[in-house]
Amino acid sequence: MMLRMQEDKRVHRIKSDYGSSDYYRHYTRETKSKVSRTVFSSILREFNSHVRDRISTKGAEYIMPRRVGKIELRKMQTEVKIDDDGNILNTLPVNWRETRKLWSENEKAREKKTKIRLKIIKAFCHSAPKNSFDSAIKRIGNV
Repeated sequence: MMLRMQEDKRVHRIKSDYGSSDYYRHYTRETKSKVSRTVFSSILREFNSHVRDRISTKGAEYIMPRRVGKIELRKMQTEVKIDDDGNILNTLPVNWRETRKLWSENEKAREKKTKIRLKIIKAFCHSAPKNSFDSAIKRIGNV
């Protein structure tokens, strides 16, 4: 019995209901002090890059307002070990594309649920210049 796997052709994108123009429109309706659209966009861009850099480089979590949720990155130690009984403990991530390919070609591997693991992955981070968020706050005061 051969298991047929179909390739998923759907587009997995979440469409946002709101964008920066909607945020600016809401801001102009709700506040008395007005800033231009370009200043608002620059503040929004700097704030988002500050949050992104804090999450990616410092490991901070960002708690979104109004109990929407939080964004955080968790580091997971990935390595191959041998325990006291001689069993191999592999915590590297699974390469699902290659695993499905193996399962479609080899029935025994599919029955045993043999998984192909990724090799060690190197991650690179981009760090923002210091006090970039503070400069945006100072600009708000000067408007």
